[in-house]
Amino acid sequence: MESSLGYSVRVSPSSVPGLGSGVVLEGPRGAKGGQLVALYPGGLYLPQQPVLLPSLANPFMLRCADGVIVDGHRKGVSGAVFRSCCGRDRLGLEEAADSSWLTDWPVNPLNVGQYVNNQAPGRPSNVAYQEVTLQPWEVPWGTRRFLPNLWCSLPPGTPQGELPLRVVALVATTDIAVGQELYSHYFTIIHSKT
Repeated sequence: MESSLGYSVRVSPSSVPGLGSGVVLEGPRGAKGGQLVALYPGGLYLPQQPVLLPSLANPFMLRCADGVIVDGHRKGVSGAVFRSCCGRDRLGLEEAADSSWLTDWPVNPLNVGQYVNNQAPGRPSNVAYQEVTLQPWEVPWGTRRFLPNLWCSLPPGTPQGELPLRVVALVATTDIAVGQELYSHYFTIIHSKT
């Protein structure tokens, strides 16, 4: 990530007391406004389906503009459901998604967006959520092993391979310096490409 973008991101304790983990920008140079800095990983749930979501008090749930829910909790039932769906959708030796975000060592270092905290007084947002809907033909199956999302709930009669894939990117809204923590505003969806 550092060699191609000039920066990387890592999960570390937040600089805001009581917030737990956060995401910090590292590398030889910072990120420019408009650059991708992280992806929000997790299982995707369709809004029209009655789904018992894996955890009711889940602070890692992100609701997209169209109601699709991204469950970015890596532990407990949420993590088990994601792993199970990866196995369900596996195509031979090809993984259906990157499940390594469930560990402390994600294969794709961008897959840490669930740890980006909301802005706080004196710490304005510097990233925004960008929803992208990718059609099956736009993402070769072999590339999906680097993307941290897959469908946990499917519409009846629709194979997983025919559903468009939702990805939520976190994009820098301003220049971000090395060592700076990333903050979002939970209501800053830029737009949805469908």
